[in-house]
Amino acid sequence: TYYDVVAGLITDQNLPSFTDVQLHGNWEFGAGHRLSVFGLSSRENTDFMVDKEDSRNTGNFLADAGNDLISLQFESLFGAIVTSRTTMSWYQNTELISVDGTFESSVERSNTEDDQIATSLTDVVFAQKLSVRDWAVRQEFSLQLSPAHTVDSGVELHHLTSNVDLSITGDRNLGVANPSSARGGIGLPGSLDSLLTGTRGGVWFQDRYTPVPRLSIESGLRVGWSTVNDHVVLSPRVAATFGLGWSSRLRIAGGFYAQSPGYEKLIQSDYFFDLSPAVVENLQHERATHLVSGFERDFGESVLARVEGYYKTFDDLIVGQLESSKVRHKRVARYDFPSDLRDSVPDEAQITSIPTNGGSGKAYGIDAYLVSKDSDARLTGWLSYA
Repeated sequence: TYYDVVAGLITDQNLPSFTDVQLHGNWEFGAGHRLSVFGLSSRENTDFMVDKEDSRNTGNFLADAGNDLISLQFESLFGAIVTSRTTMSWYQNTELISVDGTFESSVERSNTEDDQIATSLTDVVFAQKLSVRDWAVRQEFSLQLSPAHTVDSGVELHHLTSNVDLSITGDRNLGVANPSSARGGIGLPGSLDSLLTGTRGGVWFQDRYTPVPRLSIESGLRVGWSTVNDHVVLSPRVAATFGLGWSSRLRIAGGFYAQSPGYEKLIQSDYFFDLSPAVVENLQHERATHLVSGFERDFGESVLARVEGYYKTFDDLIVGQLESSKVRHKRVARYDFPSDLRDSVPDEAQITSIPTNGGSGKAYGIDAYLVSKDSDARLTGWLSYA
């Protein structure tokens, strides 16, 4: 970025800025053999202080994030029917967020005249360090049995090391509905230093077959596992395309999908969960079922129109556990209140940052898509409505 360079001429604050460096190279080794390398390094940082004489808001905000990636990929052709692709990569993400300040907080007080707004000061003292390191290897094979029949298979492994160091010593955020909110909810632990190490992997097989020109079928199966919770999941999938004439097609697809628990899924999530080893080993994979159907038609050689509808269900989603009766009674016992305010005490069980597979849901919708892709036309583009 460059605006921070200009702003630096008039202020000594380190405004939000980032820097990225990327590289990509290919080497050909005879016919059908290619080695590719890709590298990326990015840094983002902020060090900003609020200290105005005419304001009660003071404090310091610090953020420092980095991403580093290096990958090697080797592709080979064996004859006319077999393709091999091997990929090895190393990735690291680090993130530090620190806030230490005092800010005005506006709250409605029921014991003020005419429900006036009373202002108070809130101390926000929060620090979080998050890191994820991923060593990965992936091997893919594609076998072209005939012009109408292709078989794909592969295996991948990820060795992950993730760490969360969390400290909250200031006031908590009472304005969020869910106490496990990453925005300082009262359900978050005051301090946490959690290290999670494990390996996840998957093996898959996919068959693409066109028995007749108007019918194409894809069927597949993925077997996934994770040493974090020692679970194995099966994910079958199937899709089919039917030619209807007049350059139109009908597509249907369905499948089962799964996601293992891990801190790498919480980097930018709205809620935080303590995934310490003793806790995460009791969690199941999050699961989803996808059903999709659509109709598409070509208008000439360069214009495509498509309408799709989807329905998805979600099970075993990771959410925060509710307080146990013992913890709830201990928390409520700390309140000191007159008897006529007994009904105002928050004595219902609150959501904690201890995870459990207690969430479920569904999603459905329609997506319309129109694209013009003639590279020789004066105007190309696409339009979508969901």
